[in-house]
Amino acid sequence: MAILSVLASALLLLNEPCAPTSAAMGFILAAKARNTAAMAKAAAESEDSFYQGQLNHVDTTDVMKDMVFLLVYTDANQKKTLREKALAKIKSRPDWQEELVRRLQNDWAPEAFTFLASNEVEDKAMFAEPIRQGVLIQARLVRENIRQCRDKYDLYEGKFTWEVDRVLRTVDKFQGMGADYRPAVQELRKALDEPVSFEKPKLPAKTILEKWLEKH
Repeated sequence: MAILSVLASALLLLNEPCAPTSAAMGFILAAKARNTAAMAKAAAESEDSFYQGQLNHVDTTDVMKDMVFLLVYTDANQKKTLREKALAKIKSRPDWQEELVRRLQNDWAPEAFTFLASNEVEDKAMFAEPIRQGVLIQARLVRENIRQCRDKYDLYEGKFTWEVDRVLRTVDKFQGMGADYRPAVQELRKALDEPVSFEKPKLPAKTILEKWLEKH
């Protein structure tokens, strides 16, 4: 309200024939500066509130029932405190590796790949075949997602880049464990060719997969 009052005063000065232009502009610039500072403060407070909400979510999640909802916080791009808290909570569950394997074999596979791309496991052999299955599930989910896209706003250029990156980073970590991942990765690439009723944008995810396939 104070900012609006200052702006109103400045506009009145601009409408006064004898009001100095420099004074009016000074009011406007000062009001804009205060408004920018207020917006920056509000944005910082909102970000802090969101981050605290994430920390609280980790604290209050029942890891025995809902471990899958913590996996997103374990990605390498998360803040260190949040990520370490989530990892500690996950690993407090005795069968956390078995739970990850189970998630690789159902529609929560993308969340499992988020964890595996950025973190190590104790028994890598346990994951070799489930990861292959998870890649195929990811391919199916991509096809289903594309079928639901109505226009370029749903199927935008950067879509699926996150998922593809996490899948390939995971696969690279588990090469040589006895599973052949190339056919599954090929299926993931083919999934991106799912037809649509509108002009499909160029998807960088295709290029990422094609480069990986060229090397493997």
